[in-house]
Amino acid sequence: MNIKSAFAALLLVVACPTLSSAATASKVGTVTFALVGTYAPDVVYTTTGTTTSGKNAFVLQKYSNKEIVAALIANTTLTGAVADWSLKYVEDVTDEIFGFFALNKNGSAVYLGGTNDSGFFINIAPGVTVETLVDTYSSTTQKQTYTTTDVGSVTLTLSLSLDATFTARAIYKGAKTFKNDDLNLTYAYSATASSFSSIAGDDSPDGSTAGSTVLTGSIKISALKDTADVSAYLTAYNSVSHGDI
Repeated sequence: MNIKSAFAALLLVVACPTLSSAATASKVGTVTFALVGTYAPDVVYTTTGTTTSGKNAFVLQKYSNKEIVAALIANTTLTGAVADWSLKYVEDVTDEIFGFFALNKNGSAVYLGGTNDSGFFINIAPGVTVETLVDTYSSTTQKQTYTTTDVGSVTLTLSLSLDATFTARAIYKGAKTFKNDDLNLTYAYSATASSFSSIAGDDSPDGSTAGSTVLTGSIKISALKDTADVSAYLTAYNSVSHGDI
């Protein structure tokens, strides 16, 4: 994911600790899963007289937010009713939170995974990334604005059911804009909507053999909104062990 750009905002804070933030460093977006698992069931044979024929057809398994939450409840990651939960992406450069969460309507949250954080519902292993940068700076006003756009090839690991974990390749795309005003001692950044598109993979346990179900689709994250209180996400994140991000 676009972790590098996120840390750029953190570096601004570290480099200029006296800056007053023009926008909170805590941001939250809504996650939309639009995935489909395709598989062919066993052949069903019928006999008419002396003729035996077999037939099967592709079956499509939908994995929208509703089905994913239901699966997370089934494997006890979440509890309660499907309607109690929504899926979020959280980025907080102060506490270094970057990842996916389930948010309960009672205000509690559960961490679901993120970049290089295996053992959770979702794990993202970054690959090759291409970044473009547009940088504008005025020496007279001491203001700088730069926008980074990242397009990268990533590997997703998704545990979408009790008995199947999918490994898939995807194209990640996202952009961030950073604004720094040295005269007024302010900085801010914003993140546009981002996505994992062209997802394609299967449920092969280790990727060495062909799986029985092919996974395709996309995962989208809405533009991140400034959120003053992310304490529930921070509590959920810190309650579990993590790998290197």
